[in-house]
Amino acid sequence: MYQIYVESVKNPQVYRVFQVFPEQTLFDLEFVIAAGFDELDTLDSRFEVQLKNGQPINKIIYTFPEEDKDLNSGEELLEEWLVQPGDQLLYCAKNKFEAKVRLEKILEERLEFEVCIAGQGSLQSPRKKNVDLEELNLNLSLKQVMRDLAFEEIDNYMDPDYETLLQLSNAFNKMKPWTFFNNEDIIAIELEKYEEVFYVSVMGAAHQEFGLMIYDEENGYELLADILYGKQLAEDFHLDLSGLTVNFVDRAELEQEDYQLIKDCGMTFRGKNKWIQFRSYEPGVFPRIPAFSDVELLKTIVQAMIQVTQKRMQGWHYPVVPMHTYPAFKISEFGTISQEYIMEVNPPAKGEIEIEITDIERAQFKRKPKVALQLEFDLFYLPHVVPSDEDENRLIYPVVCVAFDRTTGEALSHDILPFPKFEFIQQQMFWGLLKEMPVRPNKVYVNKGTKEVLAQLAKSIGVELVMSELPNVQNFKKFMANTPPID
Repeated sequence: MYQIYVESVKNPQVYRVFQVFPEQTLFDLEFVIAAGFDELDTLDSRFEVQLKNGQPINKIIYTFPEEDKDLNSGEELLEEWLVQPGDQLLYCAKNKFEAKVRLEKILEERLEFEVCIAGQGSLQSPRKKNVDLEELNLNLSLKQVMRDLAFEEIDNYMDPDYETLLQLSNAFNKMKPWTFFNNEDIIAIELEKYEEVFYVSVMGAAHQEFGLMIYDEENGYELLADILYGKQLAEDFHLDLSGLTVNFVDRAELEQEDYQLIKDCGMTFRGKNKWIQFRSYEPGVFPRIPAFSDVELLKTIVQAMIQVTQKRMQGWHYPVVPMHTYPAFKISEFGTISQEYIMEVNPPAKGEIEIEITDIERAQFKRKPKVALQLEFDLFYLPHVVPSDEDENRLIYPVVCVAFDRTTGEALSHDILPFPKFEFIQQQMFWGLLKEMPVRPNKVYVNKGTKEVLAQLAKSIGVELVMSELPNVQNFKKFMANTPPID
């Protein structure tokens, strides 16, 4: 263990003495400092190395480095920079707090958790001498547990606040927001807390479905844009949905799990489109009731949409904007609107080559004899859910990849993959098929969506793609739809 002395540069009488793990990263050390000094804002902070091995040194290590800054605190280990007693770092936080971090001792004992063994003062009250070490170490241990949890594991440890989400959603439903917004009136919600944007559609103007459809920025916007701008969609496009929904439905439309959730919260509703249902969507995954992290997101987004609807009721109008441009509202960490502006989205380029093909591989492929073979190639979701290999409680739609001799109907290749139908998956499977074949096909027939994804790749290796109906693929799809998976 290391014993380190951390003192405020501005107020040296404010200090903490920690015992920490030397093999931790500097990024992890920020959690320790933040817990010891009144929950500092550690975003965009840095470490400056001042003494290493007793020698002066000048190195800056950034928390979130830009492209030209190659030292990242998430990769640099504490023991690499504090080597012997007396070695020192300067920690600089976003809120202009600076602290000297000095190695005092190298201890032989090993503790279960990092601890604070002494301290004095606080940033808010420098003259305050007493420090509640018991409370500080409790916060420090909880922070370490949360830090060590993988993000996806948080949902297994934290209980979702469904009751608050139901109350917010019910309040939003009572506002009848569909009388103020059309389905196509997309609202961009930028959450400062998550540093992420969500695209929200109010459903109900067509009097068919009521609620909120929320598309995430990373995987959801592309599908939203295809829907908004009338692009031809694949048969299984709905399985690529990435986002969240709040649905206002009739009692008969609830599944038992939905009803039990409402009942467990001690709530009930009455009337048409008054019952509330939540769903979380991931590409290739069977929709499910949101867990903790998604519930926290939904609470913030619903609260934001209540404020946006109030603005609409007070006279704000949805602006006339060009394609891929939307009114946006920045939401502060306190859940209130902090800024209103117009957001222009640069949609991702379709079909960019996302896999690596070496010049040697490309040359080897082009040396294969070209024959009259014509292929049908496609990837699609299996219409039956199966348990995920990683989590049996998580049901997924596997992707089927097939290739047929277009003339004879012979199946030349078929694979089932436990992955979503992402572009790099399609490109990898297409290239893998061609590499394994002893010859080069004359033409490869694909549907429109697949051609968009594979066009640049096919051109780079000299393969002609033809957009067409795929009769052999369609027959295979019908067969798979009528053949349930074996338990």
